[in-house]
Amino acid sequence: MKKIKRDNDSAILLIMDTKIIETLSGISKIMNEMMGDLFWNPDIIEFEPDLELFQSGGNLIIEVALPGAEKQDVEVLVDVHRITVRGVIHPSEDYNEASVFIQERDYGHFRREEYLPYPVNPSLSLATFSQGVLRIRMPIDKGEEYRGLRIEIE
Repeated sequence: MKKIKRDNDSAILLIMDTKIIETLSGISKIMNEMMGDLFWNPDIIEFEPDLELFQSGGNLIIEVALPGAEKQDVEVLVDVHRITVRGVIHPSEDYNEASVFIQERDYGHFRREEYLPYPVNPSLSLATFSQGVLRIRMPIDKGEEYRGLRIEIE
């Protein structure tokens, strides 16, 4: 369940925003299943990584858990109203599926797309990757018009 907070004056807007975000997210997933991604389409999306989305100051922050991922195998796309994180996590060189007793981590192609509760400025967004966590900081839009961008991971 997604939690979105707003001040008391916009409680009705909060309910509407939550329903709109959930609806758009569901429509997006159905469209992706039906049509695939026109710009990036591996044979199989094997999993969706866990994430947290929260507001800090004038920014939206997303932290995505990607244990075992390499920075060069991860791509971040930020649009005014949504973010997409996609890539691949390869198992270690010593990994042999036939000799695994317990496997709790995910490997393979991943993709996670979320609609944002506020419009953001993609050109000022910043992504960092440390200790298996991808952190993306996106300044909340101040009313200007922006285009979506691919964000380099530092």
